[in-house]
Amino acid sequence: MHTLTFQGMPFFITESSIAKATWFWVTARSIESILIVLVLVLPERKLLLDPRRIYLAVCTAVVGVIMFVIFRYEQSLPLLVIEGKGTTMLKNLIEYGVSFLHFISIVISLYFYNEGKKGQHLYVALAFTFLFLSELVFTIYQSVYDIDNFTGHLYKALGYFFIMRGFYFSTIADDSFLKDPHEKMWRKSEEMIQSHYGIIFKLSKQGDDFIHDIVGGGLLNDLGFTPNEINGKTLDEFLPDKAGRIERYYECVWKNNEKIVFEIDIGGQTYAISLMPVMTNGEVVEIAGAVMGIVKYSRLERCSRSTKANAL
Repeated sequence: MHTLTFQGMPFFITESSIAKATWFWVTARSIESILIVLVLVLPERKLLLDPRRIYLAVCTAVVGVIMFVIFRYEQSLPLLVIEGKGTTMLKNLIEYGVSFLHFISIVISLYFYNEGKKGQHLYVALAFTFLFLSELVFTIYQSVYDIDNFTGHLYKALGYFFIMRGFYFSTIADDSFLKDPHEKMWRKSEEMIQSHYGIIFKLSKQGDDFIHDIVGGGLLNDLGFTPNEINGKTLDEFLPDKAGRIERYYECVWKNNEKIVFEIDIGGQTYAISLMPVMTNGEVVEIAGAVMGIVKYSRLERCSRSTKANAL
């Protein structure tokens, strides 16, 4: 609607004008900036139903209402741009509000990157940096045809490109894009590890210290840790109370080339930790490890009773 009603465009419902195009612009930017913050902060969840038809209907209705209001009451709406003089205070306040929300999106994206070290969050942060700059530029132009307005649109296009790079190509693209069978197999293995309810990790030795590197697993959140708190760290740095006992098992595996499984209590829960040496040229170079929570017998008994009841 912003493009179709831009000053100089052919007749569309009514004559094109700066007022209509600008109101469509600030409305779209406001909705975008609010929803994108929600996309970033709301937790991911698996949908039981496909909501796309409902969302499309709702979006169509919202756009229809916005169109009706702007086309019908254009003359009654406050001015946002005065050609030759620049943007009004109201326009600038809206743009500053949108800029602030984009800045919040940058902060959230960088926080996610710091926690998980995933490159997609850097792309998203870069996207909202361009969108942030774009909104600031749209507060200083004097004419809808000047270089400042044009530059703002370029920043906007770059921002949307990096949104596609960060959101779509990093998270939605699936194995259909992978031509190499080995790459497909690795992707499936990686997905299986990430969905594993436990922790898969590996250890390397630097001097006398064992350094941890998390591969994946869903148990990490239950223990209250993030990968960033463990990767590249020793036990003394993230689990000092249990470090002495656990590292004795690490040393045993490293020196004696043995596979070990042992139990340990953390936060009142019992966990089983399995360790296996990784050999190269007859020497241990790494230790592969896994952590699993131990299900109490009483819980297993309840599950068994529930299964029998359902069968009956």
